Amino acid sequence: MKAETYLRYREIEFESVACNPRKSPSKQIPFITIDELGDSRTITDSEKIIRYFESRQDKPMDVGLTTLQKATAYLIRSKVEEDLYWQITYMRWGDPEGWAVFLPDLKKHMEGLKGKFLPSIIRRMLLRQMARRGMKPEKTEASYAPGIKLLDVLSDILGKKEYFLGKDIRTLDKFKI
Repeated sequence: MKAETYLRYREIEFESVACNPRKSPSKQIPFITIDELGDSRTITDSEKIIRYFESRQDKPMDVGLTTLQKATAYLIRSKVEEDLYWQITYMRWGDPEGWAVFLPDLKKHMEGLKGKFLPSIIRRMLLRQMARRGMKPEKTEASYAPGIKLLDVLSDILGKKEYFLGKDIRTLDKFKI
């Protein structure tokens, strides 16, 4: 979602393809494959993908940020990525209502026996990980509370500003678009 939002903002053409994470060198998604002058390379991780394209821009989004602004952006991004990752994971895999919506869509991308057994295996693994963070299917309100708190804090930081670090959009704001 983060990499796609950035690419859309920068109006960089891309094709999003559902695929097996094991096809990625890091065994995780997202990853992109770029063909430049007959040379194909793969870049994994949203931040690396964004850095790759930012390094090719005439006007990089973060040019001119102070050391304090860079540190602030790093702290906000780290907190958002760590905490909201688990909130989104819970919404899809842990919340019974979310799971009921997510499962049929997930199965569309898994053929045969994979679609029959793999989602439940993955869900059990993720439910154990979420339980260690206090997120349980039977406690949806409590499970969403940390994410709501984080969004409230981000709202307080943003206040009436359009962007977190001033009047111009920065890479920190890419999740806000």
